[in-house]
Amino acid sequence: MHGPDNEYAAWARTRGMSLVDVLEEFPSVSLSLGQLLTSVPELRPRTYSVSSDPDSAAGTVDLTFMLHSGNGYKGVCTGYLSGLQPGQTVAVKAEKSDLVPPKDEELLVAVALGTGISPVRALLHRRLALKERGGKPGHVLLYYGFRSKATDYLYADEFLKFGQAGLVEVHPACSHEVPGKYETPLDLIDGKPRVLHDMLRSGASFFYCGLGGAIPKMVESTVQRALHACRETAISVRKLREQGKYLEEFFSTDVDAENLFQTLYGNKEAPIASKYQGAEMFCFQCEQTYHGTGCVKVGVCGKQPSTAWIQDLLVHLVKIWGWYNHHGQKLGVPENRAADRQLLFCLFATMTNVNFDDARLAHYCKDAYQRMTTARAAYEAACAAKGVPVQRPALLPPKESVLLQGLEADLVQEGKMVGVLEQFQQNPDEAAESLAQLLMYGMKGMAAYADHARGRNKEDAAVYQFFNEACALLASPERTDMGKMLDACMRCGSTNVRVMQLLYECNSSFGTPQPTEVPATPTPGKCILVSGHDLVMLDSLLRATAKTGIKVYTHGEMLPCHAYPALKAYGNLYGHFGGPWNRQSVEFPHFPGSIVMTTNCITQPQPSYADRLFTMGPVGWTGLAHLGDEYQDYDWSAVIAKALAMPGFTGADKKFSYPAQDGQISRFFVVGGCDGYEGFRSYYTDLTRVVPETSVMLTMGCGKYRVNCVDKGTIGSTGIPRVLDCGQCNDSYSAVQVALGLASALKCEVKDLPLSIVLSWLEQKAVAVLLSLLSLGIKPIHYGPHIPAFFNKDVIAYLEKNCGLIHVGDAVQDAKKMCSAKGMA
Repeated sequence: MHGPDNEYAAWARTRGMSLVDVLEEFPSVSLSLGQLLTSVPELRPRTYSVSSDPDSAAGTVDLTFMLHSGNGYKGVCTGYLSGLQPGQTVAVKAEKSDLVPPKDEELLVAVALGTGISPVRALLHRRLALKERGGKPGHVLLYYGFRSKATDYLYADEFLKFGQAGLVEVHPACSHEVPGKYETPLDLIDGKPRVLHDMLRSGASFFYCGLGGAIPKMVESTVQRALHACRETAISVRKLREQGKYLEEFFSTDVDAENLFQTLYGNKEAPIASKYQGAEMFCFQCEQTYHGTGCVKVGVCGKQPSTAWIQDLLVHLVKIWGWYNHHGQKLGVPENRAADRQLLFCLFATMTNVNFDDARLAHYCKDAYQRMTTARAAYEAACAAKGVPVQRPALLPPKESVLLQGLEADLVQEGKMVGVLEQFQQNPDEAAESLAQLLMYGMKGMAAYADHARGRNKEDAAVYQFFNEACALLASPERTDMGKMLDACMRCGSTNVRVMQLLYECNSSFGTPQPTEVPATPTPGKCILVSGHDLVMLDSLLRATAKTGIKVYTHGEMLPCHAYPALKAYGNLYGHFGGPWNRQSVEFPHFPGSIVMTTNCITQPQPSYADRLFTMGPVGWTGLAHLGDEYQDYDWSAVIAKALAMPGFTGADKKFSYPAQDGQISRFFVVGGCDGYEGFRSYYTDLTRVVPETSVMLTMGCGKYRVNCVDKGTIGSTGIPRVLDCGQCNDSYSAVQVALGLASALKCEVKDLPLSIVLSWLEQKAVAVLLSLLSLGIKPIHYGPHIPAFFNKDVIAYLEKNCGLIHVGDAVQDAKKMCSAKGMA
């Protein structure tokens, strides 16, 4: 019976049933007085906007209301008012409005729905009085929405009079005048955006009055869309608000009317910014987002609203910072490698399951702002030296005082003004904005890979140049151009191929990985557990603990580290503990030593192990001990001391087992990506079980834990398992090299390989890998289990049609299609 779509609610709504009707139709239902009172909504004061000018109509107050009697019911307050007779007394209370109307001499654009015409009528009476006194009132452009001219065009005679006096130009929109045509003021604006634009360009204020709920956000979107249609960059809804020139007065939501408006307005789906108006937070950068649509109260990952907003602010600052870097370097400003590294570090810190520490994020915002101002000064100096005019990014920087003081509550407010919803609000093309988000998430994933690679000083100036160029694009009006955003996404993918090569070179400095059997049974003694992805950090820890007697265990994506000769040579890298990242809250309590989280993916620490969990690099959680941001800052003494103080493993500890892995080879399957909490990720396990016994499964990333529990035997008499792990998601470059090697060995092109690629989607590294595959022209690519929430349906349609993306479905049917195909499928 719960929720808006249950059978009872649908039945009662369709028939227009009230609670009394239901009780009369079903007399067997018996309610106590308490149950009855809790079922009847509270009657709240009904507010009306005054629709008369108090100065020109002294002693009287006009109220405007309409009486609707659908299904025989009348509104409580309007029904009461409509039954009053002249001379009767009514109890009212005057409330001071927060609305500050524009001066009578100023231009005004107004959008009114139904009885929302009230304050507009009052303003026009006031302007008429000003004109009659010899003044010069400002002109009003009015978009007035109502159902039918014959019955609902309120004050039609007065507006005719106002128009004859030159005060107003009325554009009526009749929603029910023509059968099958639902027209609103927003349709009129969309049809002729130049009319609205020219008024705002001339200094007019904007005023909306009407339905509340999601409608004000839809109005905002329409205004912003009109400005973009006219290539306007100097004016935006945000700037109008800051100047006090974007005014709103909306009343209690009439749910039926609002739903009808949203459903029928242009027959379009409600914009993202409208759907989630008023949300405590909004984040949809990963696949595990709430209900596959967006986290609006708290992140599924544990992210709090304050963290989400501060991260949005940090990304906003990075875009502006990159804009000045890019345009400065075009004018000859030298590259600043330390600043470039920090720019990527900031993006890394905003990835899924990386940093949840508001204080540190606030510090990164302050640092980014200071670096942005330095880049801006260098750019301005270069403009002066070259004699070229100074330009500005389309994004406005936050208030300097807020950034420098670094108060988290103030940063949250700034973040709300520039977050993802605001970006969709400012961009009239949701498909283009979807690609803009895709680009940013790909950049975040690539920033993580690049950060790992520089642990061995593996860098490329071209990579940093792309980041600055991409930030400049995201901070320009061109982010509304779908073609340019798509091109930028493909270039992000090709740049990430280079980054993955750098990371491959970094990791290869520890030797060529060798097939290795990793112990899953703990050995007695003191211990440290390492989770994440960072091999350079692990090397540092192994060196620091080499003579302490402490054994180092890997967790999650660190499993492949056991295959590197240089890391094995230390002798104190012992075994693997646990499974994928998402099981840490149930596995870490059983580890009797220190735990180090090097990169993503950290989840909310439990009290049972929080005092022995350490973070490093961009990783953070409020209250946890942090070892430093940079490699040179790491001091392992606290980690070692905690490990020595802990009991460690005893001889009684049992095997913590995740069994892995029979011939001719008929097809290779690359199953790569992320694991997660959701039960439907069993698709990857099911696929492994149903593919023919002549298949070889190559796993990559923590998605391996959905596959390596299946024993597929070995390839003939070679002893090589049919389920092979190629490493971390960081090792994706190796997978590409494997594909190229197979093509060479089989004397064919990559597209002719008996190969199927199935990506397990989750976070931003997966975005970077996907973009790399698309940029290489590799297709088809099966992805799932869900379509990412930030993928607009038009973007999905384009990628599926032109780039070979295939959304996974039933594992048995998918396996049949893949195995029956020739070449890649």
